[in-house]
Amino acid sequence: MRGYNNAKLPIQIDMEFRRPIGENTDDLVGEIARLVTLCASFDVPYWRDVPEDRKTKIYEKLLDKFELRVGDEVCNDIHIRKIIYEIAGRIYRDVWSTLYCHYQSYAADEDRLQSPPEDINANEWAWLVNYFGSQKFKAMSKRNKVNHSKQETVKDKLEELASQPCDSPVASTPEEILSLVVG
Repeated sequence: MRGYNNAKLPIQIDMEFRRPIGENTDDLVGEIARLVTLCASFDVPYWRDVPEDRKTKIYEKLLDKFELRVGDEVCNDIHIRKIIYEIAGRIYRDVWSTLYCHYQSYAADEDRLQSPPEDINANEWAWLVNYFGSQKFKAMSKRNKVNHSKQETVKDKLEELASQPCDSPVASTPEEILSLVVG
């Protein structure tokens, strides 16, 4: 993936919002996803546990294809690296979720081990099958489901407000609506 005349694709980084912006952003995120799947280690539960040499490899491969800019300056500092790692961490979590769905599609560990997902090596898949079947993971998953079911979303609160009759002839201010929704 290169620009015109095999040039690196320019990517603007918005430091205030800590994210890439502009026309090549989708290409960058897609490439991060591809590299995370190929280069990251999936025998650890969190992105923070992925070995630093794997993270560095992902970052350096990105720099081969993209020119990361803040304003008019080409940048390659620790702040830019952290932004890229934040994106990679979210993608890592998404891949883990996909791997867990694949795990759940089989009833027995034998079947799971015989059917590893594409792009995941057999050793990492064996580790994941063992981890997903562990009591530690099952307890954490159960706890997360309970906590998630207790969360009331902004959407739920807005729907509740919208369903109430409008008794007052005076409209609520944005601040009043915000305090009703967010609390």
